Amino acid sequence: MYWEIGADHTGLDNALAQSDQAVQRFGQSASGSFNALTVAAGNLLAQGITALAGGLKNLVGDAFNVTAEYERMTLSMESLAKRDLMNAAETEKTIVTGQKFVEGKAAELDKIAALQIAYDGYAISLDKAKYHLEEISKTQGPGDIDFRKYANDVANYEQKLADTKRKMDELGGTSGSLVDVTSA
Repeated sequence: MYWEIGADHTGLDNALAQSDQAVQRFGQSASGSFNALTVAAGNLLAQGITALAGGLKNLVGDAFNVTAEYERMTLSMESLAKRDLMNAAETEKTIVTGQKFVEGKAAELDKIAALQIAYDGYAISLDKAKYHLEEISKTQGPGDIDFRKYANDVANYEQKLADTKRKMDELGGTSGSLVDVTSA
């Protein structure tokens, strides 16, 4: 047995044709809209790329300027550090020289003090020798041994006093006494 079934699909064909036409009309209108959107999107994209390129250019320029400024600051800091080190070295030299000067002056002052003590001792001994010489000269003459001893002591103490005074004057002259340099 053989059967044949048939169907009338003219309504379906008409409906498909109408759907096809509606899709084509939608496609045409959408195509126009998509073209406008594409152009607008392209313009926006071009503007964005231009702005991005300008921003990148500014960023690179700023980075270069910051790097150059950093290098200038580094060189300035190095220069300041070198100057400070050189000044510190000069200051240290000045301090060391000052310390040596003070130590030298202290030693000179010690010598002057010791000479002053010796000078005072010689002056007292000279006064005693002169007193004894004066007393002995009342009873003895220049030929007596005690007279000659005290006369010799007086001469020796006078010489020691003169020598000590000379040494004190020499040290006192180099001890750096204050001088007023403001008056002309």
